[in-house]
Amino acid sequence: MNHLYSLKKSCQEATLCDILRVFGPSFFMILWSENIQHSEDFVQRLEENILENHQDDRFFFTTYNDKDCFGNSLDEELGKYIRSFYMKQTKEMMKNVGVHGYLNYKVEPNSIWVQMNNKDTDSHRIHDHHGQGAFISWVHVIKALPDQPRSFFFINSRGQKLYPKQETGDIFCFPSWALHGVEKAQVDGNRIVVAGNVSFNRPGKKDDNNNELRPIPV
Repeated sequence: MNHLYSLKKSCQEATLCDILRVFGPSFFMILWSENIQHSEDFVQRLEENILENHQDDRFFFTTYNDKDCFGNSLDEELGKYIRSFYMKQTKEMMKNVGVHGYLNYKVEPNSIWVQMNNKDTDSHRIHDHHGQGAFISWVHVIKALPDQPRSFFFINSRGQKLYPKQETGDIFCFPSWALHGVEKAQVDGNRIVVAGNVSFNRPGKKDDNNNELRPIPV
C-alpha cells in the first residue's frame, strides 16, 4: 500500500505518538514507499549471476563502481532489464513525491546499482549520498533476509538507529543527506537490493543540443 495513503487511512486523527507507535521513527525519513515484487525467475537469475561474478566473498557484492553500467558485473540481458525497469520506476516515484513536472531532475544509468550481502561478507558502513549531487535516493529490496528483518537502517545525530519496513519487494525513497547503513547479516541467505540516486539539473543547464533543460511534463 502506498506510504502516504497508509498514513491518511490509518492516522487521519492520530497523534504524533500514535504515528510513531504504528510506523516507527523511520516513517519520517521515508518520502514514499510501495511493495513491488519481481518474478521468482528474475530473482533467481539475478542471484545466480551475482554469485558467479562475486570475486571476493569477504566483501559485499556491488555494481556501484562498474562504469559500464553492469556490463562488467552482470550479464548483458539482466543489466538492460534492470536499467530499463528502474529508469521507468524512478519516473513514477518522482511523480508520487511531487517532483516530476515541477523540478528539473535526472536519472542516469550509472546511478542505479545492485548489491548483495550475506553472513560471510562484510556490510555497508554508515554513509550518505548527498555528496554525489543526489537529492533523493532509493532502495528496492529484491530479496530480504526473512530471519533478520532489521538490515537497512537510518541513523540520527544521537546515534539512534531507525529501521524502515524492508520485506521482499519493499521499495522506498528518502532524502540523500540521510545517513544510513546495513547491519552485518547474521543468518543464512543472500540479501539483494537495487538502489539508486536522483539528482537535480542545475538551472540554466543545457542538454546535448544546447537547449535549456526544463521540467519533464507529466
